[in-house]
Amino acid sequence: MKKKLYRLVFFFLALGLLFWLLNHIGWDKTGNAFAAVGLSGALILLALGMAENICDALAYRFAVRGDISLFRLLSYNGVGAIVNVFIPWEAGEVVKGALFKQHVSTREAISGTVLWNYIFKITRPLAALIAVAVAWILGHGASSYVTTIITIASIVAFLPYFLMRILLRIGVAGMTARFLSWVRVFRKDPERIIAAARELDSSLKRFWKERPADFIMVLVCQLVARSAAWICWTTTIWLVGLDYSFGLCAMIFAGLSIANYIVMLGPAKLGVGEGAGYLLFQIMGLDADMGLIIFLIMRLKALITNGAAGLAVFVLPVPKASEKTADQP
Repeated sequence: MKKKLYRLVFFFLALGLLFWLLNHIGWDKTGNAFAAVGLSGALILLALGMAENICDALAYRFAVRGDISLFRLLSYNGVGAIVNVFIPWEAGEVVKGALFKQHVSTREAISGTVLWNYIFKITRPLAALIAVAVAWILGHGASSYVTTIITIASIVAFLPYFLMRILLRIGVAGMTARFLSWVRVFRKDPERIIAAARELDSSLKRFWKERPADFIMVLVCQLVARSAAWICWTTTIWLVGLDYSFGLCAMIFAGLSIANYIVMLGPAKLGVGEGAGYLLFQIMGLDADMGLIIFLIMRLKALITNGAAGLAVFVLPVPKASEKTADQP
């Protein structure tokens, strides 16, 4: 109960921060930025956002073995993304796994979701690092001190991937299941659950050796999705009237990608992410007000595109039992 109350309080505090910042900026400035984007600009951003979502959904087709249509994957990914905005610590990934279980075994749903996020730990910092390289090559015009920090942070951002590799190597799922069994969390058939957890560890370790083509396709699809996000951020910056070079936009994208890592660790995203955009622009010596507004526009874009796809979950027919493989723990 205390944990839920803590999340709720933090959520409203984050919303309060967003409202205060917008009020500090001035509603006229925010309205002018949205007017500058216009209907045609909004449609372009929504198209780019949907392209990013489709590529991420396509990556799931190669991570989760099973006959799940791309449209369903797009819808399930949308639901998970919306949940991640309002519920902290990537709770949306659990929701995606539960939806995948309608079509594939529990083991495949879990391993596919973990694999997607495992590779995401590579593609996100890699996209940021590529953006940093482009910014340095083309020139960015921002403070060298700040951009050096962003460059170093883009390299450090690979640490979660290497940490996950270590956990997979030592068989963390099996060890955790055995520990939970020892403290009597699992009271029903604990050995079966432990065996399933060990099998999950093994399947994750074998993924590259047994399915190298799928691994590469997940990697490629996610990189294309991150590229679409990069283009979308750059387009937004230009649409609101900021005359920033492509190199500077690339450095901003890298900085925001790293900032999102920090935001993911907190108990709320809505409001905190916008604050991070404000702070990043301020640190880089740019228009901090516009940093918040741009992040807000991107947030609305994500909510609309993911929400539209996620709504399909409520109208899609529930798959028949025959469409699902034999369930395994």
